[in-house]
Amino acid sequence: MQNIGRQGEMIGKLIRYFISFCYCCFLKLKYRQKLIINPFKVYISILSEIKITGTGIVQIDSSKGRVYISPYSSIVSSGGNIYIGSGVFFNKNVNIVSHDNIYIGENCLFGHNICCFDSDHRYNDLSKDIRYQGYAKSPVRIERNVWICAGVMITKGTIIGENSVIAGNSVARGSLRQNSIYAGIPCKFIKEIS
Repeated sequence: MQNIGRQGEMIGKLIRYFISFCYCCFLKLKYRQKLIINPFKVYISILSEIKITGTGIVQIDSSKGRVYISPYSSIVSSGGNIYIGSGVFFNKNVNIVSHDNIYIGENCLFGHNICCFDSDHRYNDLSKDIRYQGYAKSPVRIERNVWICAGVMITKGTIIGENSVIAGNSVARGSLRQNSIYAGIPCKFIKEIS
């Protein structure tokens, strides 16, 4: 009986990976040189969104390990460049939006309900509606082996050092050093990881 259950799980997993492979191939055909991806080594849920407009580029590097993008996540390049390193895992509802440049190093883990933006709407010109004022932009860089816990917001201009942890429901901004735990709104240094 257990063997039948395991076989069913294995078949289900193979079907999910086959659907992901087909979806990756479709996205590659749709975006051509704007999407750099190996469909054999990237899992993208059919319930996720990849969108590239303007001069944007999305590169998902799976050369050292499979990249996994869970359902309801979105990767949107509105003219920006997005690089996702090998071995990165996005849990459900991770939203990455780039108008400038977002770099995510290898082996990073993203919990549920995370937002990462490299821009904000401008709002200082009272003669124009906010939607027509454009964006203030600044690159985001997340170094390797970082754990971003559930509910975190990563704002423009943020740099997160390698081997660090950003606690749940925090707002990450500024330059956060490596080998450290941060928490809060905005997040503050809690302690060094030794």
